[in-house]
Amino acid sequence: MKFTREFYIPKGSVKVADKATNAVVYVYEQAGVFYAAAFHGKAAKPDWHFRFKTAGEREKRASEHFATWRRVAETKAQRRADAKAKPIAIEAGDILQTCWGYDQTNREFFQVIEVKGCFAILREVAQASEETGFTTGDCVPQSDTFIGEPIRRRINGDGVKIDDCRRAWKWNTAKVAGVAIGPKARWSAYA
Repeated sequence: MKFTREFYIPKGSVKVADKATNAVVYVYEQAGVFYAAAFHGKAAKPDWHFRFKTAGEREKRASEHFATWRRVAETKAQRRADAKAKPIAIEAGDILQTCWGYDQTNREFFQVIEVKGCFAILREVAQASEETGFTTGDCVPQSDTFIGEPIRRRINGDGVKIDDCRRAWKWNTAKVAGVAIGPKARWSAYA
């Protein structure tokens, strides 16, 4: 059985809401003892539910709760502003690489076809691979040798999230005559 917030709100309590955030405190008294239960956002369970010796202590704790959630809101707003102000480090022609796997190292390469605002149109490219040892080797991407259909992904700094288990980041370190160049990538296979 899942309880809603109303289950945790004491009967006869007074709701005190912070106008700057979504935090609330429910205050009440029983037999001359001061109580308060605090919540934030859509949380069903209280952040805290305490008994206080005086109404002043309860008011101080509620003020601290509101101040905490104001700081959280300011931090989130600052992070969003920083992310928007951060320049996009990916441009058309760049090669992005992935590195993932369990008991092996899988590598894929994607070429940026086009950048539209904060989104990139990508296509997977073939790779030249050379085995250098038992189930290990080096590989490099083959620019403009596409093996996949175009996909659209949001740019996050110098990379993109391909799917739930793969994130691709910039592979090329420079461009020579318009062709992306970079270091060899290591791969390994499951034996």
